[in-house]
Amino acid sequence: MAFVIYRKDHFKEDLELHDGDNVLTLHVDLHIDKIIQEYVDAVKLIDRLQASKDAATEEKIKQFTDAVRDYFVLILGVDQTAQLLDFYQNSPTELLSDVMPFITGKLNPAIAAAQRRMAKSYRK
Repeated sequence: MAFVIYRKDHFKEDLELHDGDNVLTLHVDLHIDKIIQEYVDAVKLIDRLQASKDAATEEKIKQFTDAVRDYFVLILGVDQTAQLLDFYQNSPTELLSDVMPFITGKLNPAIAAAQRRMAKSYRK
């Protein structure tokens, strides 16, 4: 049996956002193997902050906003994240709500498939 080496998982997709005549096109180009652990950690942090029963203090809102920004920096890079936040006028809740179908329908399945492939290769 031959020793098999697989190329690293790569995710490449465009995301186009419309607001009237204003259109923002973002280019997502990720090497999943390089960001997978940071991605999982970022998602867990956002989930934890959203599920928190604590009162929505200014500090909690800042933590959530920073977590969302850091998540998108990981996916899009600094410049495109700045464009995205400007497009949504720094409203992380609206941003997540609108972009979530892209995340759940495109990016998360690619991440999950990469995780399965990585786990399978470690078991060999």
